[in-house]
Amino acid sequence: MPIKQSVAYAIGAMMELSQSARSDPLPCRVICKRIEMPEAYVLQILRKLRVAGLVNSTRGVQGGYSLIRPLEQISVLEVYEALGYCMEKDFPSAESAPNHLRSRESLEQILQSIASELRSCMGDLKIADLF
Repeated sequence: MPIKQSVAYAIGAMMELSQSARSDPLPCRVICKRIEMPEAYVLQILRKLRVAGLVNSTRGVQGGYSLIRPLEQISVLEVYEALGYCMEKDFPSAESAPNHLRSRESLEQILQSIASELRSCMGDLKIADLF
């Protein structure tokens, strides 16, 4: 699944969890129904978010998922990285540029600068800012 779709699904799931933050944990099947996503895929996302310390999971009949922190304290970058993505690896590099470019070092510096700015923006942008 493309990076942006995975991140969008993870953010959608977290937004659903924020709506139930004061009640019992929300089962995965309920989240899937609300955001219209396949349960197997949402479960993978929720597991990664749990391992990253962004959500709790509770087992049992009354089990499900809940947020550890409010969405005002969770950045888009945290979600991106929780899903296993890495800005340094995912962002294009000068190696992918055509051979005829004379200044590959300059291009690499520009791309690194853009990746750094993007990382900073994603770190500053909180999930709560998205809705």
